Parts: sequence; structure tokens; C-alpha cells
Amino acid sequence: MAIVINGSGTVTGLAVGGLPDDTVDEGSLANSINTSIGAKLPLAGGTMSGNVRFPDNATLQFGAATPDLTINHDGAHSNIVDSGTGDLRIRADNLRLSRSSDAELYLYATTDAGVQIYHNGSEKIKTTATGVTVTGAIGGASNLGKVLQVVAGSASGTTTVANTSDTYISHIVTIQPSATSSKVLVFLDIGYDTENANGYGFTAKLSIDNGSNYLWEAGSNGYANNNAGGSMTSHYSTQNYTVLHAPSSTSSLSYKVYVELRTGTVRFNGHAKSRLFAMEIGA
Repeated sequence: MAIVINGSGTVTGLAVGGLPDDTVDEGSLANSINTSIGAKLPLAGGTMSGNVRFPDNATLQFGAATPDLTINHDGAHSNIVDSGTGDLRIRADNLRLSRSSDAELYLYATTDAGVQIYHNGSEKIKTTATGVTVTGAIGGASNLGKVLQVVAGSASGTTTVANTSDTYISHIVTIQPSATSSKVLVFLDIGYDTENANGYGFTAKLSIDNGSNYLWEAGSNGYANNNAGGSMTSHYSTQNYTVLHAPSSTSSLSYKVYVELRTGTVRFNGHAKSRLFAMEIGA
């Protein structure tokens, strides 16, 4: 039955025995509300067709703990907080992190391919199948790991050594590092041959202070000798050495080769020629 109010103000259609003033039929109202909400978003799950807005400091909570995961905006910052066990996992075939406008990339990762890291929108680090490609400096050192200069040394002249020790054999290379942080890598091939076939093993040494102390390899507590050892059975031969030195200096350095003969007679840089050169490595 409809309720009608005519032009004279008369109301018709009201039934006797209705609800008292200021009262509601709770059963009917509750049923109506539940039916309406349930149709929009059932408790067991559903699809929202519009936006959902949370005010500042309202928190979306997940998990059975207190809670495991929360998402909120505290008025100053947006926060994703994982307080539960296990990992916080972000899964995507292609993962892209950027500014909110998407105009500037921070990181981009591609399935079965590389990960690219950016600075101010410019790619600086990229993983490859064989390692990492870096654009620019590492750790603030623009020359880190670079070969800054290579200097060929002199191994001229033939020196015959017989039953003596610490003999300078005219092998020298001079280099001036461009920075105190640089290291110097010295490569040395000592060419030698026996005199009258009676030469035996010798100890080769490298010095930058005219034989007062001997450098040999990085990490050897500063000074050590390298022993070629054994009997020299071939008439002409070479012995190869590599020395890494950290001089902590920008002064000119002259690396000189000395030998100590065990016994017999050996001629250096005779028929078997020597080679000597130094390389500055940025660090």
C-alpha cells in the first residue's frame, strides 16, 4: 500500500498498528543491510569496482601474527613493513623501479637477462652472462684497475757471474707512478746460458734501493727472495718472474735485477736474451 499526501495535506495509506515513534524493525533492517553488503563484497572475497581510500596512519594488515605485513602512509612516508618470518618477495617477469612519473629509472631486471642499475636516469651497472659491465668509476677511483702506463726496461749488455752473490746484471726498468695509490707490476724474463756447461741454479732478486733490500711479491712482508733452484741443464734458457709492488709514491722508481749464483758460471743476456718492463695499475 502506498502512502499518499494530497494537496490539502491529507495523508492516506498508513496502516494501524505500525511501529512506535523512534523505533526500527531491527530484523528487517539487519537482513536488508547484510543482503546489500553481501551483494557488494562478500566476506569470503569479492571484486571491488571502485577505489578504496585509507586516510593517513590507517594500516592495511596481513597475516595471523601482530601482524606479519603492514602497508600504510604515516603522513610523511609510505611504509611496507614485513615483521613476519621468511622473505619479503616481489615477483615479476620484468621488474622495474622508477620515479612515480616513470620518467626516471632506478633499477630494471629482465627474466633470463640482465639487471641494470641507474644513477639519475643513466645506466651505471649491468649484469651480463660473463660478469658485470660498469660505466664510470668504481669506489670513487676513476682509474681503478686500469693500466695507466707501460714502460719497457733495459736488459742490455752481457754479464757473466761466477761463484758470487748479489751481482747487478744490468737489467733495469724505471717508472714514475702517477698516484700514490697505484701499484707497479714488473715482468721479468731472465735470459741466461751456461759458461763451459758448468753453471748451476741461481737466486734472482729485484731491488729499488741498489741491493740493500729485495722486493719480490706482494704480501711477502715486504722482502723475500725467489729461488729459481735446481741445475740448469739446457745451454740457453729463460726464467720468468712477475712482481707486484705497492710503492705508495709518485717518485721515479728504478727496479734493478740482481742474482746470487749457487756455484759454477752463468752468463746473463748472452745467447738467451732478457726482457723487462713495468706496468702502472690504477687502484
